[in-house]
Amino acid sequence: MKTTLLLLALLVAVSSQAQKASLQIGAVTSFFGHNENGYGIELAGNKSIHKNISTGIGIQFLKLNPEPNLYLPIFATFKIHIPVKKFDYFFHVDPGYGIHSYHDAYGGPFNLYYKNIGGFYFGTGAGLRLRSKMSPYINFQYSIYGFRDQIKFTDEGQLHETVYVDKISAKSFTITAGIWLSYKKH
Repeated sequence: MKTTLLLLALLVAVSSQAQKASLQIGAVTSFFGHNENGYGIELAGNKSIHKNISTGIGIQFLKLNPEPNLYLPIFATFKIHIPVKKFDYFFHVDPGYGIHSYHDAYGGPFNLYYKNIGGFYFGTGAGLRLRSKMSPYINFQYSIYGFRDQIKFTDEGQLHETVYVDKISAKSFTITAGIWLSYKKH
């Protein structure tokens, strides 16, 4: 929770210091295949660093249907904007880290402890928005959600312990749609 509040404070700070800044608020849907999906929201603050280039930070709050807990990617975002009449096309790269935590334990003739945490997050894609202070936008991207699994076995007498660690990633096609709030500082 502290991390989330800190990130939201950074989003506001980045936006307030920029000459030209924006805030994206959108609904996220990720399609992994095999009837596995993720749903949530995204917040991203952007600061213009050149006429058609912006950078910023963002966070997603995702519920992935095969996972019992939320997955929270925190990421940097780098965008190239191509303005065309009433529209603004944008291309982006979003590297970051996904925060996730799930633990479980089983007992019996042996003990099994299972731990699943987050890992590397990466999103890249393209989108379109109307050119106004408050405009709708849609974004299509390829996303990678990283996880780290750890499985620990101990026998009944606690004499032997075996640990397996594996890094896995879930890849998805992700669609984000929402409102893009833009402003210029005078």
